[in-house]
Amino acid sequence: MKLVARYLCLVAIVILTACAVQLPANESPTGIPSLWSTPPISTSETRLAQLNDWWSQFDDPLLPALIHDAQNASPQMAQALARVAEARALARQAGAARAPSANGSASIERSKQTDGLKEPAFTDGQLSIDASWELDIFGGLRHAADAAATRAQAASLQWYDARISLAAEVAQDYVNFRNCEALANVLDEESAAQDKLAELTQLKVKAGFESPANGALANAAQADVNSQRIAQHAACEVALSQLSVVSAQDVPALRPRLSSRAAQLPRPAAFQVSNVPAEVLAQRPDIAASERELRAAAYDVGVADADRYPQLTLNGSIGLNFVPDIHGNATTLPFWSIGPTLTLPLFDAGRRQAALDAARARLAQAQATHEGRLRTAVGEVEQAIIQLNSASQREADAARSVAGYREFLNATDQLWRLGGGSEIDLENARRQFLTAQSTLLDVQREHVGAWITLYKAIGGGWSGSDKVDTASNATIRTSK
Repeated sequence: MKLVARYLCLVAIVILTACAVQLPANESPTGIPSLWSTPPISTSETRLAQLNDWWSQFDDPLLPALIHDAQNASPQMAQALARVAEARALARQAGAARAPSANGSASIERSKQTDGLKEPAFTDGQLSIDASWELDIFGGLRHAADAAATRAQAASLQWYDARISLAAEVAQDYVNFRNCEALANVLDEESAAQDKLAELTQLKVKAGFESPANGALANAAQADVNSQRIAQHAACEVALSQLSVVSAQDVPALRPRLSSRAAQLPRPAAFQVSNVPAEVLAQRPDIAASERELRAAAYDVGVADADRYPQLTLNGSIGLNFVPDIHGNATTLPFWSIGPTLTLPLFDAGRRQAALDAARARLAQAQATHEGRLRTAVGEVEQAIIQLNSASQREADAARSVAGYREFLNATDQLWRLGGGSEIDLENARRQFLTAQSTLLDVQREHVGAWITLYKAIGGGWSGSDKVDTASNATIRTSK
């Protein structure tokens, strides 16, 4: 009874000491302003909550199909999914360490003395079950399980962030290809017009109505536009190859799918952006993953801190011994044992304290990294808003510029055909019109690209209720 009383007293002392051990407080990260420094876009159409699979809201049905193909075949997505499965397995492993464990063992041995005596052979053996359970008084195992579970959540969020990033990459490459096609069409038309103009100019030179210098100018302009046309078609082939790579589709199979909407940029759905940055950043899975990593680093501090204190393990075993007598007959003897094991850290030359200091340093690094990501996220959203507002305003001006230069070119061309204008004036008017067309196409590409960038910057419509299903590379279960 005295031994039991001492044991209970020791356990009580250890538990009371453990109550003083707490997980280090985690200050709320800073870096999110109360309002955007730039005016958010103003629209009454789609809200943030309706942006799941935002790429399906473009007016081009091929774009979501290409994104779906890319997500199913992407090695990066497969790697991210494997990391999710690994993190979840590690979380289960860390959680299982808190539960009792039991192992069975069996042994048998046949022996005989060889000193010349006619003794019978002996057979002995043992069958037992051994169990142990660390009581985790100081919470080291609990903190380790919490850290692993939190990192599993972070891995799932990183998978979703990779999914959004891949969708944005495919969308940007698709827009670049369509814009390249549109510019190639412009240069094709311009090249055909220059061919006719050069031919007509040569007829005028032969008739004496134009100087040979103007004929040389017409030929030079024709060669220049044709060179631009060839270069543009080559750029489109490069853009097609890039789109083929990112969408995991072979070029021969991709060409017919792209033919139906040639040179047409996809148009996205507009949406509202909240005035409060914190509400917008709550939509970003990478920020949520960073917060989970920060929390896991705090749990790691708890693990290192608990390692400095005693460990109390309850051990027990039960089994059978097979003991032979002098005649070689086996006798079965049951046995059992139960009792605690207390491990006291006495001297380690500062190893455990150094491990705790390192964990605290990693927590400080995670804190700084998280705050840096918050600031970066705010900057990405604001920059996307600035680019979107700028492109929206410039597109109308670029369209008016094209209309004006087209009218001026038509008037100059008509005057030249009637003999009242110069070849130089006509060429200048044609170059200005070509530049205006190129500028309009670039602004339109920037406008659509800014929407895609903004989609990505606000998290692509991710919701905290979305769950990654590791049974499929591109399947998401939602509880909505």
